[in-house]
Amino acid sequence: MTTGFEEKVRELVKYEPAYRADAYSFVAEAVTFTVSKLPAHRHVSALELLNGASEFAFRQYGAVARQVLNSFG
Repeated sequence: MTTGFEEKVRELVKYEPAYRADAYSFVAEAVTFTVSKLPAHRHVSALELLNGASEFAFRQYGAVARQVLNSFG
């Protein structure tokens, strides 16, 4: 069984095949990771999201993070 998110990602990939489904999942997880580090729930700036995504990538993939992200498209 797939979730609504997975279904929407499949549709996105059909419409825009330049990015793999893993890319959309990574971004969603990076946003959740970044917001979870804040003392209170709020919107994050682009810089905060960029820094959070960078930290999340390193935690997930270690030294090969750049290569993994490049493989997403």
